[in-house]
Amino acid sequence: MKRARKPVFDPKAFLAKANGGRTISNYQKDQTVFSQGDAADAVFYIQQGKIKIIVVSERGKEAVVAILGTGDFCGEGCLTGQPQRIGTAIAMTDCVAVMARRSFVQAGTNVQPWKPSLTLVTGGVFAWMRNPMYLGLGLLTAGIAIMLASGWTLALIVPAALVLHHGVVLREERYLEAKFSDEYRRYRESVPRYGWQIPGTR
Repeated sequence: MKRARKPVFDPKAFLAKANGGRTISNYQKDQTVFSQGDAADAVFYIQQGKIKIIVVSERGKEAVVAILGTGDFCGEGCLTGQPQRIGTAIAMTDCVAVMARRSFVQAGTNVQPWKPSLTLVTGGVFAWMRNPMYLGLGLLTAGIAIMLASGWTLALIVPAALVLHHGVVLREERYLEAKFSDEYRRYRESVPRYGWQIPGTR
């Protein structure tokens, strides 16, 4: 069976569809976008400029764990149920950022993974991979562990990823297939789970 060609993700087209309540904000150099400990209630798409993500450990050690630029998303931890920001985002240059959470709101479904899915979201970054939130959270955690030289955190990433995959992702897939039937099966056949295709998996 020939797989459908995966659509190219166009962030501008994605954000252009989020007309209902879309927020575009300008940030000056060194201005804080959000702070560590703030409520995690929005995702940002950087239209212009650079933003750095800083994490402060319990011992007060500060580390830059990511530098994001035009075309990048930040703050996506809220989509995995993260209640608070685990880092601080600061503009490195004058920036323009768009709240990108609107794809879920406009689709009429819940953002939080523990709440029922009301509709199947297949646009935006979900046209590239089926689980961008979990992948993003894993990469962010690995980056923080490396920057803070936390060996035990790195050691726990693999078993935590396996638990997440088998205990959450696969269960979600069974739930979505039961709820959306052929619509989800077509989506699953054309879009890889984590952005790459492993032989024998979908």
